[in-house]
Amino acid sequence: LGEWILERACTDLAHWREEFGEPMMDFTISVNLSVQQLHDDMIVNTVKEILHRAGLPAERLVLEVTESTLITETDKIRSTMQELRALGSRLAVDDFGTGYSSLGYIQQFDFDVLKIDKSFVDGLETGTNRQIVSAVLDLARELGVRTIAEGIETEVQDGVLRELGCRYGQGYLYSRPVAEADFRELLATERESSSAGGVTL
Repeated sequence: LGEWILERACTDLAHWREEFGEPMMDFTISVNLSVQQLHDDMIVNTVKEILHRAGLPAERLVLEVTESTLITETDKIRSTMQELRALGSRLAVDDFGTGYSSLGYIQQFDFDVLKIDKSFVDGLETGTNRQIVSAVLDLARELGVRTIAEGIETEVQDGVLRELGCRYGQGYLYSRPVAEADFRELLATERESSSAGGVTL
């Protein structure tokens, strides 16, 4: 199932790039990897073959692993992550702050994106959560990685995150999940708007 999802995601983005051209060239697509996949000796070859079949540049694929995954067989996971990054794919640590890893574990891994869990975004109005998010942003800057806040649902949350210096976010405030056909329709609408002098993707 994990392999099917990965192939479908890569194929979809490759098709969008072909159909919509330049506006899609900088898009990336993110896919979660399970613990079982990270323990699979063939996962690196699988990812490489899927990218080749889809015709998708490796840097357009972001592979997400949950924070708690990092403490299971650390040497094995670290080696696999290094090989995946060597392909050119980007790596993201998902749900940061909810797992059991320490900052020491995080510093042992090479990754490109740190995703702040929704549970901290939900309570941004409180001093504690605001301080936690601010600390995570500081950590990400020190590590030289991008930070994405998850589960943004209100303008207040968006405003606080911007104030704290978080440049990227996802959540229902911007869009609920949509089917592939609906997303393609959105892309087509944006393309028409762009050609008419509107906002581009």
